[in-house]
Amino acid sequence: HNGVYWGVYHVREKFDADHISNYYGGSSSVYDAIGATGSDIKVIDGTDTSYRTMLRFGSQNYAGTARYLDIPNLVDHCLMCWWIDASWDWHPYWNWQSAGYSQPG
Repeated sequence: HNGVYWGVYHVREKFDADHISNYYGGSSSVYDAIGATGSDIKVIDGTDTSYRTMLRFGSQNYAGTARYLDIPNLVDHCLMCWWIDASWDWHPYWNWQSAGYSQPG
């Protein structure tokens, strides 16, 4: 019925190393999961060492950055957002989450 509270408002999978290991395989101990709300980056599982290392490479070292970031996937995401005019996704302090191997690969 419309207007009746059913108890579910924000349905999504729990984003943590266990979820990523179930999805991609392997032990959850080899994954880092981080996220941000506002300007605060929080570690969900693992550490933020790989993330911070990737940021230090920045745009100055493509090969170094590519060890930590799936650049073709990011380009696909950017193109999709530009195509649908999803400017809401570009504010640097929106809520986001990311996961990957603890070691670059």
